[in-house]
Amino acid sequence: MEPSRLPAPAFFKLKRLLAERKQYQKQAVLYKQQLHDISVYDTVSSRMRKQEELKNLGRCVRQTEKEIGEIIESDAAIKKNYDLLLSVVGIGLVVAVTTIVLTENFTAFTNGFKPLFLREIDEDFYTKPPKNEEERAERVKNPRKLKTRLMFSDLLDE
Repeated sequence: MEPSRLPAPAFFKLKRLLAERKQYQKQAVLYKQQLHDISVYDTVSSRMRKQEELKNLGRCVRQTEKEIGEIIESDAAIKKNYDLLLSVVGIGLVVAVTTIVLTENFTAFTNGFKPLFLREIDEDFYTKPPKNEEERAERVKNPRKLKTRLMFSDLLDE
């Protein structure tokens, strides 16, 4: 077993920028919804403020994507794998950068066949809920463990 190591600072920066971009996107969706659901009580100036805020959020997303691109361009290994990921149909900036961050640019594992994201779960807890508090306490003390893969979509929601 080898000692753990911290990933390069580029991965931390990329992860923070992805989170920031996601937040801007969420806010933009809310403003778009408000503009779509125009109320008879909205004033013209209110709609204009919402449209201006939506434009500002778009600028923030583009600026964040630009910073992500600068970090990727500054590291040749990351750039190579990023370009390879983008060459796959259906993979864009978000999925490519998320994959690079989560796999530490594909260096987080040594064997391609070894599952990267494994976790142990209490199988009974997910298949049938406890009937009472005593059964719950017993399961906590003696869980029946099941190894399962952590789904990529589970990681995106963090």
